Amino acid sequence: MDYPHEFKRAVLEAYPNEPDLEKKLQEGDEKLGDLLEEHGHEGFSPEDIIAALEAGQADELLKAAIKVKEQRDIYAKWCEIYLDQKEWS
Repeated sequence: MDYPHEFKRAVLEAYPNEPDLEKKLQEGDEKLGDLLEEHGHEGFSPEDIIAALEAGQADELLKAAIKVKEQRDIYAKWCEIYLDQKEWS
């Protein structure tokens, strides 16, 4: 697959220490989607949220939630790219 430059940049920023993911990205491997989907399912249980808030860690919780949202947005973008390229192949 031919991943756009902006997409590559977003993936590398969101996953700075993921060599397998980076390799699939640089190779244009469509299996990248599987890895992104796996990461996009990370989230928080109600217990985790309660514990963080009770411990006064609202800022850390917010940062973690923003990161998960970014990861899900990247996977959604991968799906768009995949479908677009499959339509034209």
